[in-house]
Amino acid sequence: MVDDGPGIPEGQRDRIFDPRAGDTHGGGLHLVETLVTSFGGDIYLADTAGKTDLGLTNPDLDGAHFVVELPRA
Repeated sequence: MVDDGPGIPEGQRDRIFDPRAGDTHGGGLHLVETLVTSFGGDIYLADTAGKTDLGLTNPDLDGAHFVVELPRA
C-alpha cells in the first residue's frame, strides 16, 4: 500500500502500529497489524515510498509505503 500524503515522520515510525500512536492516529494501523498477524502475515513501513520490490519507482507516490506479506493459502 502506498499513498501520496506527507509520509510518516522519522520520530513516529517506531510506534506507528501502537494503538493511538499520535494526535492524528486513530489506531487504524494497529487494527491492520492485528488482522495481518492473526493470519500469519507481517506488515511494515518500507523505507522509500514510490519504490517497489522490483526497483520500479513512481515519483507521484511520495507518501507512506506499507508492505503486507501474507502466507499463501
